[in-house]
Parts: sequence; structure tokens; C-alpha cells
Amino acid sequence: MSAQTLNVGGHWMIEKSISPDASEKTTQRVVEIFNEHQRHVHKRTDRVFAGLMALQWLAGVAAALWISPKAWAGVASYTHPHVWAAVFLGGAISALPIFLAVIRPGHVITRYTVAVGQMLMGALLIHLTGGRIETHFHVFGSLAFLSFYRDWRVLIPATVVVAADHFLRGVFWPQSVYGVLTASSWRWLEHAGWVIFEDTVLFIAIRHSIGEMWGIAERTSEIESLNEGLEAHVANRTAQLVTANQELEREVAERKLAEAELAEQRSFLRQVIDLNPNFVFAKDREGRFTLVNQAIAEAYGTSVERLLGRTDADFNPNKEEVESFRRDDLEVITTLQEKFIPEEVITYAGGQVRWLQTIKRPIVSQDGTANQVLGISTDITARRQAERAQRRSDERFRQIAENIREVFWITEPQNNKLVYISPAYEEVWGRSCRSLSEVSRTWLDTVHPEDRARVIEAATTVQGGGNYDMEYRIIRLDGEIRWVRDRAFPIVNVSGEVYRVAGVIDDVTVSKQALEQIKTSLQEKEVLLKEIHHRVKNNMQVITSLLSLQSRTIMNESALSVFQDSQNRVKSMALIHETLYQSKDLSRINFAEYLQKLVAHVSRSYRIRPEAVKISIKVDDVSLPIDMAVPCGLIINELASNSLKYAFPADTRGEINVTFGHADGRYVLRVSDTGVGLPTDFDPERGKSLGMKLVRMLTDQLRGEMSYRNGVGATFEIKFPEEKGETRA
Repeated sequence: MSAQTLNVGGHWMIEKSISPDASEKTTQRVVEIFNEHQRHVHKRTDRVFAGLMALQWLAGVAAALWISPKAWAGVASYTHPHVWAAVFLGGAISALPIFLAVIRPGHVITRYTVAVGQMLMGALLIHLTGGRIETHFHVFGSLAFLSFYRDWRVLIPATVVVAADHFLRGVFWPQSVYGVLTASSWRWLEHAGWVIFEDTVLFIAIRHSIGEMWGIAERTSEIESLNEGLEAHVANRTAQLVTANQELEREVAERKLAEAELAEQRSFLRQVIDLNPNFVFAKDREGRFTLVNQAIAEAYGTSVERLLGRTDADFNPNKEEVESFRRDDLEVITTLQEKFIPEEVITYAGGQVRWLQTIKRPIVSQDGTANQVLGISTDITARRQAERAQRRSDERFRQIAENIREVFWITEPQNNKLVYISPAYEEVWGRSCRSLSEVSRTWLDTVHPEDRARVIEAATTVQGGGNYDMEYRIIRLDGEIRWVRDRAFPIVNVSGEVYRVAGVIDDVTVSKQALEQIKTSLQEKEVLLKEIHHRVKNNMQVITSLLSLQSRTIMNESALSVFQDSQNRVKSMALIHETLYQSKDLSRINFAEYLQKLVAHVSRSYRIRPEAVKISIKVDDVSLPIDMAVPCGLIINELASNSLKYAFPADTRGEINVTFGHADGRYVLRVSDTGVGLPTDFDPERGKSLGMKLVRMLTDQLRGEMSYRNGVGATFEIKFPEEKGETRA
């Protein structure tokens, strides 16, 4: 044994006895146990101080409420300003230590923070009690509590805080710390001396306690070491006993193992045979089954056990099949040669007939003779049925393909091979099917040179997994050019790869020629219709000119106004035919464009200055058929003309608004002005003016409704359905 000084976790263990035989592992384990115990003590003490700090804070508030007034003033108790110091300063001092004690228990910084906070709380309590000597005992009690950490270093910051507090307050505010107005400047040394005295006592106690903890760690380590040794000894003796028992049981185990392996092999072989969906069987020279699997037992409607030792004749009612099986078995056993039977029939239990493909081999013994035959049969019934169905399908396909007018073709793009092409090819191409030796050359040679690039691009697309539907020209052997429509699609295998391409080709020459004739006829009709619109427009221009010439000879203002109105009405219809003549669509008119021209013409015809009457047009993007555009144009012409003639007398300034759009599935036409308004006795139903009668008639023709409002100017609104059915006369 030797005495050594150890530093563990920051604590000096003086004169600790360590055996020279103690291993490094043992010493390390003692240190681990000691450190774990010390961490537990630190965390536990942190939790204690978390509660103590909160309790001290509440005590400080209570002291500020009941003790501070008497201790400082000596009179009756009253709410002292120290209450605020106790609440806020005490809370600030306690918050951080409590937070660290809860969040980071056991850390060094937590212990130091608690030590400083505890001493600052003691200083606050001394201040709140007016420096009472009894409250100074809180300092010594706090040091005692701090010694619970068993860490002498925690006492150092606590002692420094106490000494600094007594020194500073003793100099600047002695009543706060000593309860007197004046005190000796060295009095703080007296208090510091007593604190150091207690630190010395506590240091000795901590050192002694640490020593006890170290001793507990050593004893715990020794107990663990003894337990490990005892367990190792017990394990060693147990191993020896197990070895002896194993030696005794080995012969029995080997025998059982051999038997189990043999049984397992038999079970494995039986499962392999029974799980095989094919028939697996063996027969002797008399035709008796010596081996069968579950598949053949199920076919005969019996069990494996019942089949063994019996023959086909015991289960198969068809004697011809039994005799055929018997002949094949004897042939194999006699000749010692394998025999392959591509197809043979077997009758199952219940009379069901199935087709088998069988291979039989002799089982040769060591003396070179064979007494048994081994057979494996595969049920090929489904395959034969599929082959028959395929042959029937091929025949139906051949009949359909050879009797349709379309050309049906199949190619293999990998080797550029034509698999099939229907006889209709000869009629469309004027060539024989045998002439197609290679798809890429002979086929493309018949395609019109201007279309070959498109055909090659389409072929590349379908080989990549896409489809195509296109029309191109071919050149027959006699030089005739024909149009064909070719539609092709890929055929993929189970791997998703394109291994064939199929297509159908129609001769569309006749339909293409008919389409060209229709296009030509349509173009001719469009030219004719444009010419009609042009001539109607010219005729209306002639009528307008005649009316204009006639109006020059008329002196009566009323008659002259009638001629001018007629000119505007004819002009509104002429504008429609002029717009249709200039439009690509000869059945509908862009109403917004037409309305701009119409209003501009009406404004010019009445020589209206733009600065006098402003005309605003707001029209949705609408195309109207001619049978709706003409009535709408005439209505707008009448209403706008009335506003220009009557709404703004004596060069009055104003505004005319024309709007046209959709609302609730109907067209809405609105013409309003800011003029003098309508007469008080105005009634559109009884009015005798030609213009208003014309508006009513055209509204009825559109199957619409007319309404008006008279206020600041006049507003006329006409609503009519978007799809005008049968017009009214």
C-alpha cells in the first residue's frame, strides 16, 4: 500500500491509500464511480437551490412589506420603497440561478452562478432589514448550504461577493449593512474574517466528505471486481460441466442427427417431387408404380400411397392408353435407351382427356441391367389448344386481310423485313406483292420524291414507340400518281421493345380529288359572293348619290331632312356590304369596326364639330351575321341621328354614348345623350315619326325589347337574343 495525492474532478484527495497491485482499469473504475456520485450531488444541490432561491425571493418581498418600514423608520408599518427593490432586484438576482439550475443542472457555471446569486440575495435581505445583525446569519447559513456541493471552489466567489458587499456598503451606506449611520472603515474585515473562518471549517468538512465519497467508490469498485471474479469462476465451472455433458451426449446426438438428416432428405425429395407440376413416376418391369408425385395422383383421383405398387390399368379405364404406356415402358427397359414421346393422350379421373409430352429413361443398376423406368410428363393441353386457336385466328385474319380494300402490312424494323402485306397492295400500287424484296428500298421507291422525307421521319417515329397517321403520294408502275392514307402503330414484346410495326393504307385518291373540287368550288363561290356584296354596295352608293342630287333641288327643310335620313339609312346598309366585301368571313361582320364607320358617317352627314358634340363608342368584340347586323345598324343610325338633330339645340355642347355588348345571354344595344331629353308626352308606341316606327319594327324583327329613360338627356336600350331564330315580318 502507498499514499498518493489524487486530483479527481478538481478536488485534491490527500494521502489516499492505493494498492500497488491495483490495475489501471480498477483505478479508472474508482474514478468513474466517484465522478458519477459527484455529478449526482451537484444536480441534487442545484435543484435544492432552485427552490431556495424562489423561497428567498418571496421572503425578501415579505420582509420589504412588514420589516423594512419598522427597521428603517422605526415608526408604524407602511408600504416601503424597498418593496420594489425586493420584487424587481430580488427577481433579477434569482432568475438566472433558477434558470440554470433547471436547464443545466450539474454544470460548473451553474454552481458559480448560484453561489454569487445566493450571496447577493443575502446582501438584499440585510439591506431590507436595515442591517440587523440577525440577518447576517443568512450569509453563514448560505455558505453552509453551498458546502452541499462538496466543491470548495464554490466558496471562493461567495466569499468575495460578501467581502465586497460589506466593504462598499460600509463605506457608502453603512446603515444598509450595519444598521448604523456611521461605522469603522475596517469593520468589513471583521465580517470577512468570520466568513473566512467558516470557509476554513467548511473546507475541512468538504475534504473529509470527499474522502468518504472516494472510499465509497473504492469499496463499490472492489465489490464489482469480486462479483466479476465470482461470475467468471461460476462460468468456468459451468463450461466444464457442459463440456462433460456434451461428450456424453455426442454419440446419441450424432446418431439422431444422421437419422434427422436422412428424414430431412427424404422429406425434401418428396416435396421437390410433389411440388413439380409435371408427372414424375417410376415403374418396374410389371408396370407397378414404385415412385409417383402428387400431380399424377390428382390426375387419377387418388393418393400417392394408393398408387404405389399398382398399375395404370387399376385407375385408367382406357385400355388402349394403358397398353401404349406398357409398350413404351418395356421398350425403354429392354433397349436401355431414352425415349421421347411428343404427344400422347391420358384419360383423367372423371373422363377428362389431356395431352402429354413425355420423356422416359431407364434406371440402370450396377450390373448394367434395368428393372425400372423413370418418366416425366408435361401437360401440353393448353399449348395445343392455343396453337389450334392461333391457327384459326391466322386463318380468319388471312381471309379478312385478303378480302378488304385496304392494304394491311406488318414489318420487322430490326432486320428491315416485310412480314406480311395483303393482296390489296397489287390493286393500289399496280405491282405484285413479290416485288417487295426489301422494305427500305422497294417501298420507298414507289413514294413520290417530294413526300419521301416525311415518310422516313414517320417510320423513325413509329420505330421509337409512337404512332403516325399521314397522307402521301405514290407512283404506280404505269406512272399514275395516287394519294394514300397510311396509319401505323408499334407492336411491343413483353420487355416493352418494338419488335414489329403494323399499318393500314387506304387509297384516298378519289376523296382527295373530290376535296380539291370542293375547295375550288368554294373559292369560286366566295369570289362570286364578294362580287355580289361589291355590286350591292355600289348600287346603294348610286341610290345615295341620286338622293343627294335630288335633295339639292328641294327647298323645303322638312322634305330635305327626309332625304337626308334616307341617305343615312341607305349608307348604313351599304357600309355592311362594303365591310363584308373587305372581310375574309362573308357571313359575319365585325360589328365594332362597322359601328366606328357608321357613327363617323352620321356625324359627318350632320356636320357636327367634334368639340361641340363628343361621340363615345364602346363595343365588345362581337361578330354578327348580316341578318342581325343590318337591323342593328339601322337602329343605331336612327337613334344617333335623332340625338344629333334634336338633343343639342343652338350649338349646345354635349355627349352621345353608344354601347353594344352581352348581358345574361342577350345582346344589349344602348344609345344615350346628355341633351335636352325627350318631350314629356313622348310615347314610342304612338309616335308617328318614320324613324321611331322603323326602330320599333327592327326591334321586333330582332325579337327584342326596347326601353327608354328620360332624365339628363335620353337613353334608349334594346335587348335581343344572341341566337336570333326566325325573324319577324
